[in-house]
Amino acid sequence: MNFAISSAYSGETIIYKSQILPKFAFFSIKILFGKIADIFYFPNFKNLAMCDFSKVIISREQLDKRISEIARDVSGCYANVADKDKIAFIWLLEGARKFAESLVAKIDFKVEVYSIRASSYKDLHVSSGKVEISGELPDLSGKRVLLIDDILDTGLTAKTLIAELKSRGASEVKTCFLLNKISKNRGSVKPDFQGFEIPDEYVVGFGMDSAGFYRDLPYICVLQ
Repeated sequence: MNFAISSAYSGETIIYKSQILPKFAFFSIKILFGKIADIFYFPNFKNLAMCDFSKVIISREQLDKRISEIARDVSGCYANVADKDKIAFIWLLEGARKFAESLVAKIDFKVEVYSIRASSYKDLHVSSGKVEISGELPDLSGKRVLLIDDILDTGLTAKTLIAELKSRGASEVKTCFLLNKISKNRGSVKPDFQGFEIPDEYVVGFGMDSAGFYRDLPYICVLQ
C-alpha cells in the first residue's frame, strides 16, 4: 500500500510504501493545505509517537549542502596523511547509515569503512545509562579513526566508544556527528565535525527512527 504526503517545508509530494501489516488498523492520511489532518492509528503500538510532518527542521537540500561541506573539511583534515591505509571510518548502526554513506561518497580519497552497533536506549526515547556495544572491528593499531554518528545527545555513547576504540589500538579518534543536541551534552564531547545544532527534541528521518519507522524520510522532522 502506498501513500503520499506533502512536505510542509518544501511543498513537494513524496510517495512512501506503508510499513504496516494488514492486521493493524489503518486510517487514511488526508492532506489539507499541506498539513496532515489525520495520521496512522496503531492499536498495537500505543507508545509509538507520530512524526509531525509540519515541523521539518532540516530539509533534504540543507542536508546535502551541509554534508558536502563536512566532506570537504574531513578531506582537508586528512590531506597530509601520506598513508591513507592508516585511516578508518567507523559509523554506528543503524541511525548513522545514511549520513555515513552520503559522507563517504563525497570524500576525495578511498578509505576503509566499518560499522559497529552501540546504544544506550532501552526503549523509544529513554537512555538506560549503560552503553551496549556489538560488532567486530579489525586491528586498529596505529589507525586514525573517524567515528561517525547521527546525533550527539548526552555524550555517553560517544565517550564510551572513543575509549573503546583507543583501547583497540587507535592512535587518534576524531568524531563526526550530523546533529548535536548541545543543551543535552553541555560540551561533554566536543565534535571535530558536526552538521547542525538542534534543540532537545526527538527527531527522525534520514536514517533515524522511532521503533523502526521513519528511517527513509529524506529530511529530518520532530516527533509529536
